Amino acid sequence: IKIAIGAECHMAPAIQASCVIPFPFHPVWHRGRPLLDGGIADRPGVLGLPEGERALHHHLASRSPWRTKGAASMEIPVRRGLVALVLGDLPRVGPFRLEQGPRAFDVARRAAKEALEKRVLGDVVRVG
Repeated sequence: IKIAIGAECHMAPAIQASCVIPFPFHPVWHRGRPLLDGGIADRPGVLGLPEGERALHHHLASRSPWRTKGAASMEIPVRRGLVALVLGDLPRVGPFRLEQGPRAFDVARRAAKEALEKRVLGDVVRVG
C-alpha cells in the first residue's frame, strides 16, 4: 500500500475514498489507481505530519470486538513532537448509536479542557 498525502487530489474523491473499506465498498479510482481509506495503513493518521512537527493527537481507543487486542494498529503512536490525548470513558457512538453523539461530544469537550490544564510530562495525557 502506498500512502499519498493529498494536495494533488480533488476534495470530493478524497472524502469518498475515506469511506472505502476493501470488499464492502468499491474503491474510488484516481489517475488509474484505487484510493482507499488512509486508516487502513495509518489508523492514527500521523504519517502525513512532517517528522518532528508538534501535534496533539486525540487517540481513540477502540473497544470494538473486531479489533485484535494488542495489535500494533491499536497502540498510541510515538513520534518526536507528538503528544497523545487519551480520553477514557467516552460513550460509544456508531451507526446504531447516533443518539449518543451529543453526549460523547460533551464528554470529550470537557475532558479535553481538563487535559489542556494539565502539565504535559512525557508524550501521553490521560483524562477519565
